[in-house]
Amino acid sequence: MTEFLTVAEAAGRLRVNERTIRRWIDAGELPAVRRGRVIRIPAAALEPILQVALAAVAPRATVTRRRPPTGEFAQLARGSTLADRSAGDTGGGR
Repeated sequence: MTEFLTVAEAAGRLRVNERTIRRWIDAGELPAVRRGRVIRIPAAALEPILQVALAAVAPRATVTRRRPPTGEFAQLARGSTLADRSAGDTGGGR
């Protein structure tokens, strides 16, 4: 037998607002059964939405490279301290 969820249960599983679930139903993006004011969503209908959401998140999980520091930050990264700089070591010929 097919499992049906309330709007609140579906919203909880997808971690979205109940209004979002209702908009998806009204737009025809999420199948639902209406009986008067009662709305039920087949649990199996949530799986494609979860797959799309996971596919959208996966590329963001990669590590991005940062550019090496420049200017004063580069000097500090190479070991120059602020005390060295105040003693006359400008480090960059400025």
